[in-house]
Amino acid sequence: MIKPAIKLTTTLCSVILITAFIIGLIILAEYTFSTGRTPLGFSFWRFDPLLGWSGEPNATGRLVSDEFNVHVQNNDQGLRDDQYPEKSDKFRVLVLGDSFAWGVGVEHEDRFTEIVERNIPGIEIINSGVIGYGPDQELLYLQDRGITLKPDLVVLLLISNDINHNVSIDLNGYPKPRFQYKANKKLELVGYPVQPPSAMESINIELMKKSYVYLLLLYAKVAIQDLLVEQDISMFQTIHSGEDRFELAEAILSRIHQVSNEHGASFALLIDDKMPEHLNQFIMEISQRHAIETVELKSIFGDASQTRFPKDGHWNTYGHELAAKGLTTLIQEIMSGQESGKPTVTPN
Repeated sequence: MIKPAIKLTTTLCSVILITAFIIGLIILAEYTFSTGRTPLGFSFWRFDPLLGWSGEPNATGRLVSDEFNVHVQNNDQGLRDDQYPEKSDKFRVLVLGDSFAWGVGVEHEDRFTEIVERNIPGIEIINSGVIGYGPDQELLYLQDRGITLKPDLVVLLLISNDINHNVSIDLNGYPKPRFQYKANKKLELVGYPVQPPSAMESINIELMKKSYVYLLLLYAKVAIQDLLVEQDISMFQTIHSGEDRFELAEAILSRIHQVSNEHGASFALLIDDKMPEHLNQFIMEISQRHAIETVELKSIFGDASQTRFPKDGHWNTYGHELAAKGLTTLIQEIMSGQESGKPTVTPN
């Protein structure tokens, strides 16, 4: 009969060996997956009490995966863009957006905004895209910082998960503020100021920055949830308050329109080529109600294939070339309207 002490020792040794084996596998996987790669965008972020997160000023590095290897350089405002003077004689366009605008997977000069800037004389385009942003954070950015850049035109790139983003309170551990649309038909900001990350949240953030295996697990979760976007299942942690997220989305877009107009800028929408049909129809109805110039990228992308990285899902250089055609159409319509005397700053 095996004595209890010997049995306990055997069990303990087995636990230690299994634990050591698992740790060894994790270390091997980390080495295998992380060699030559940079966790997506997290190294270029910082905590922001207004927005939740924003670009780290003057951050530089490379964003690397098995599908791309690109240089990243933020300017002194934390934007992945050139430095722009406070004032300009050129027609200035401010683009709001998320990782598609930011340009995941492509070089700075290959983004749709830079392509258009090179091709239309007399304009400059400031790309304020930030990975993970939605219309709510883009409104906050515009009110607090973007409008100080004195744009003549504000363009918002709408992606399929943006409707759900507006009711989210977090992105993979990064807390964010959100708006509530009250019965008095006013937007009320809640969760502001955003509190600095707790000890556990800080550990989560550091793991996202430094562990590719940990990030892959998070991406796997997001990928599964993203497949269900058409069923309105959010890829973010969400407050289920019973609010109408479509009504909230319209209120936020209307407010962006209003803020732009109040500061002498036109406002326009660029709609993702993969926008689900029911969301696309909803956005077009908003555009008509509020007289917002809008271009649907699906009309430009058509049946074009190979416009996105197969695994990552963001636009590749060809996708950005097609998106540039949509942005070109928007800008030219706005500029021609101004030249003809047609009002492009409309009552909201």
